Amino acid sequence: MDNNYKQLMAAIVVRAVKDYIKTLRKSRLSDLDKRRKFELDELEQFFRSEWGELLSELSGEFCIEKIKENVVKEWLNRGRVLNSEINSLIKKQQRALEQACNTTSPLQQDKVQSSKGNTAESNMIRYADYNDKINKKVNELHEVKKEILSAISKLDNKVYKTLLTERYIKFSRWEQVAKAINKTCTNTKARLHRSALKAVSKLHNN
Repeated sequence: MDNNYKQLMAAIVVRAVKDYIKTLRKSRLSDLDKRRKFELDELEQFFRSEWGELLSELSGEFCIEKIKENVVKEWLNRGRVLNSEINSLIKKQQRALEQACNTTSPLQQDKVQSSKGNTAESNMIRYADYNDKINKKVNELHEVKKEILSAISKLDNKVYKTLLTERYIKFSRWEQVAKAINKTCTNTKARLHRSALKAVSKLHNN
């Protein structure tokens, strides 16, 4: 097959995948409007078509399933990302406070003491700025958790509910998640997690 033709095929598939991911990201799990539903249906028809499967060299259903799984995982992970950002800001805020509270040795010259005072003031300003950033992130995390819990609450499977709550609301390690649902860590992390993600992705179709 001509190399230019292969590149064209790849470009068409990549464009379709990007459009599908973009549309899924814009579509809230609890509020999928008609326009985006139409866009998703069109793209899914492309992936399932003979032309789409020929271009991607993959089953259309497989492509759709993997893309949805990754987008749902990304959507659920927003809380973990925010929680990590909050912890990072708290550490930076603590360092700013420690630097502001450091005292200058009495043996140092007045000029150095004056400079130190200015630095302390600057660090206190940084401390206050970090406080504002942390509060903003905490409020954002609260809203994100509400969205995720709303989606989880719509699932019928209690194991999936517990798994997703432990992982994406409580930010538990996989060992803790497995213990909560009384399953092996390997089974929890692979098969059950994937099934739970599929269950959440189906909420798009409701």
